[in-house]
Amino acid sequence: MGNVRLQLRASLLAFAIFAISTTLLFLLVQGFRNVAAALPLPKRLPTFSPLDAIAAVLDMRPFIVLGAGILLAAALALLVRSTLLDRGLQMLASMLALVLASIIGVIVAFSALLAISEHRLVIPPGAVPAAICFAVVLVASFATIESLRRSLLVRSFMVLALIVGAPLVLIYGM
Repeated sequence: MGNVRLQLRASLLAFAIFAISTTLLFLLVQGFRNVAAALPLPKRLPTFSPLDAIAAVLDMRPFIVLGAGILLAAALALLVRSTLLDRGLQMLASMLALVLASIIGVIVAFSALLAISEHRLVIPPGAVPAAICFAVVLVASFATIESLRRSLLVRSFMVLALIVGAPLVLIYGM
């Protein structure tokens, strides 16, 4: 249970750090824009749109490919007993959970700032899949491959499900 609590705390910390730093970054950009408007610059500064930043962060294609790869690697790990492979998969799932928590922090901060500055609530279309992906990866980071190896029936079912699931995630996620 200590591992679960540690992963939850780390994800919450990543979310909070990126939400706060994104808010500060947005305020710095606004301040820089205001100062630059008063200076005699030869060219105008390019415009910055928080919606463009959210769209860039919500490009989930690399994470979909990684997720499909993790599923296939987990099937291999269930067939081959390797402590190194088990630990590597757990670390990769934990890292992916932290990255997704950070992405959600950026989305929430920019959406809140847009809601305050433009008086409208903006929920980007990719925000819900990002939250679902985070929840799935977080739960996967809690599971241990060793616990799934205990029963031949569970192991066989999981290997089959992971082998079928990996290409489906890739096909439907892209």
